[in-house]
Formats: sequence, C-alpha cells, structure tokens
Amino acid sequence: DKDYSVLEASHTTHRGWCEPSVKERSMICLGPSFNLVYVFRSWFTGVHGHFLHDNLPVIAWLRQIMPPQATLLLVKDALSERIMDLADHEFATQRIAWVAYNALTCAAEARLLAPPSPQWREHGLLRLLRSWIRPPGIASLAPNSHTEAVTIYYSRRKSQSVQHGRYMLKAHEEAILSLIHSKMKVALKGVHSRLVVYNGHLSNG
Repeated sequence: DKDYSVLEASHTTHRGWCEPSVKERSMICLGPSFNLVYVFRSWFTGVHGHFLHDNLPVIAWLRQIMPPQATLLLVKDALSERIMDLADHEFATQRIAWVAYNALTCAAEARLLAPPSPQWREHGLLRLLRSWIRPPGIASLAPNSHTEAVTIYYSRRKSQSVQHGRYMLKAHEEAILSLIHSKMKVALKGVHSRLVVYNGHLSNG
C-alpha cells in the first residue's frame, strides 16, 4: 500500500520515532533474539475497541506483506493476545512476539510501520481484515436452518460508565439499530436471526 511506509529502524526523521537514550542503548538484551522484526507503533494498547478497529486492520495488512521469516512485535497485553488468538491462532503463536513495557528486544534487522494519518481507515484495510477473519467461501446459512445468525451491536449510548463524552444520543442509536435490523431482514431472509445490543458490561453489571 503506497499510503503506508515500512522504514528501517535507523531512519529517525519520521513521525513517532524516538532515538534511544544512552541508558537504553546500554541495556542488556535478556530475551530472545530475532532476525527480522516488524514493529507497529500504536497508542491504544489494552483498549478493546481501539485494538479492534485501529490495530487489527493494520496487523492484517502486515500479515500480508511480512516475509515468512519476519516476526511482528506487539506490546504485551492479555486482552490483545486473546483477540489475536481468536482471529488466527497459527499467526498469533508463530508470527507474533509479545514484548512487555520497557523491555529490550534484540533483532538483526527492524522495520517500523509508520501510519499515514488518522484517516487510515479510508485506505481499505478494514476490507482486508474482514477477508482475513471471515475468508471468502464461508458456508452460508440456509433458510429454515436450525442455526441462528447473531449480529452484535456495541452500544455507544450515554451511560454511567462512559467517561470520555463520546456517546450517541438515544434517538441516533435507535435509528442505527433500526437500519441494522432492516438490513438483516434482507440479507438473512428466511434465516433465524437475532440482533444483540452489547453495552460493554457483563450480565451481572
């Protein structure tokens, strides 16, 4: 993708790269050493929503362009590891190395991914992600099938747990739910289906 840059780690003039300090350069590498690593810089480590819609599409692209001998380095986070394992167990266990904060990792060659802008979602990576986690040719549900098609909508309505102020008005979200439901009826005609609204909480609160 011409809108993205994969740069040598020695290239320090691009946005988001900090030259290692003297202290960091003197640290001893105690972990495994890699031949070739790709590093994806992200601000959203450990944040469920941002990992899904900001990180996963870029990881899908990296998975496509990384040579077979390369390893992807990601910041260690239990939730992110679980998501990656669900998305692609083989890729998660064989091609990704999870590195803890402030840990030093050694590699013969490192390449840093530099995103083009906050509008990267316009560059088609979500379509690439969908083709990865839901490959073409997946079996369709037949009409009158006993299997239920479930669509999950993550509610963005204002609630006590929403602290950042970025929420939808009730009428806006109800209009979105109505649109989703109507599209489900068309796409899943004759198939038993259900629309579930998830508010970010477990059933016990």
